[in-house]
Amino acid sequence: MTLPTTFRDAAGRLGPPWTQGEWGAKLKYLLCGILLDDYADMCKLSLNARMPKRAAQFIPEALGPLGNDRQIIRGDSEPDDVYGLRLSKAFDAWKHAGSPVGLLLQLVAYLFPASPRLRCVWSTVDHVSSQLVTTWVTLENGTFSFHQSEPGNWDWDGTSAPNWSRFWIIIYPGAFSVTARKWGDGWHWGDGTHWGVTGITSAQIRSLQRIIQQWKGAHSQCIQAGGLILAGNPSMFDPAAGPGAPMPDGTWGTWANRDHNAVYLDG
Repeated sequence: MTLPTTFRDAAGRLGPPWTQGEWGAKLKYLLCGILLDDYADMCKLSLNARMPKRAAQFIPEALGPLGNDRQIIRGDSEPDDVYGLRLSKAFDAWKHAGSPVGLLLQLVAYLFPASPRLRCVWSTVDHVSSQLVTTWVTLENGTFSFHQSEPGNWDWDGTSAPNWSRFWIIIYPGAFSVTARKWGDGWHWGDGTHWGVTGITSAQIRSLQRIIQQWKGAHSQCIQAGGLILAGNPSMFDPAAGPGAPMPDGTWGTWANRDHNAVYLDG
């Protein structure tokens, strides 16, 4: 004998003998079986909706509220199962908030399925030697590497001593096909493209900025005039390079002095 798996299947077998006929069975099916099955389905969906990996499988529309609750921004091309897995690890991820490691991990997750090289760089002046020191953190192919350059090779505008908390994020080719735009290059005001850059949308820029602001240290700042850099080629901004051009040489506070092979966005 096969056991019923739904209330509507079981309804016909339950009740006194006078309900076992054709009309009694139909009445139980309608008034009891269907309603109880709906309630059971709602209970299962509500349980699945609170667990990210199961929500991705059974009720993907719950991923949005779950992401808002965990403050994990979803990538433009991130599939339900990948985002659900990331949401299930959100509380572990927040343990690394405020560090370059945590920030870069969130950026590369947002850029999925692309996996470009990412770098976080900042400079400060050593109080003992009075010398500029630059620290680099690189994420590439899932592996972190760290490099410290002394004397420092990242002098943005010559004010690293009082501005020790500033940092820059560099995204290398592989995520966006960006092209710098110039005045008079054939684009028109209001044509839907961006002044200074094509190949990345306004929504993507805002999402990158939100991730940076969410995951950076509370004491630090990604500068508003060029803190998010989209490198034009993979050889730019080598941590092992010496100080001075083509690296920032203390004059890059003025946009015209920067390497024009990259795009500089507000951080």
